[in-house]
Amino acid sequence: MTSSSTLELASAAEALYGVLGRRAGEVRDDGYVVGLYEMARSCGAVSLALRERAGVATVVPAPVVVEVLERSIDEDATGALALYATTMVVLPRFLVALRDARLDEVDPAHADALVQVTDVVVGALRRLAQHAHDQEIYDDPTWQAAARSLSRTLEDAGYGESLVVSR
Repeated sequence: MTSSSTLELASAAEALYGVLGRRAGEVRDDGYVVGLYEMARSCGAVSLALRERAGVATVVPAPVVVEVLERSIDEDATGALALYATTMVVLPRFLVALRDARLDEVDPAHADALVQVTDVVVGALRRLAQHAHDQEIYDDPTWQAAARSLSRTLEDAGYGESLVVSR
């Protein structure tokens, strides 16, 4: 995996960590607050591991990921849109990027480290999804349009399938 890919992955994880950690307490649903904080903590650990691998102390959070997550909280104070943005918009693309990085990796030790990072993300994703288990489906056209808009934002920025564009 190129150091540029590692930095892009770290940048995306840093965006998740920063926005969710800073803003989770603003949502109204207590279950979502807990789930988003847990996701933030997991993404912070992932960012740290990737930054250490790249040999850098800090990275700039991915601006488009920050934008998507910030808007999801700004547009829906319940937290449902933030949960959707995290579990259905951002993290699937992050997992694709991790898979691609693992498949491109020639260093077996680093490939194993990427598997461990993936396991952390998948575990956090599963815990976060549990918070939405018994929630009602949003049949509100405005909410649905906002949800689609979040995905289009990533697509328009070149992240249709993955959060790494420098492959």
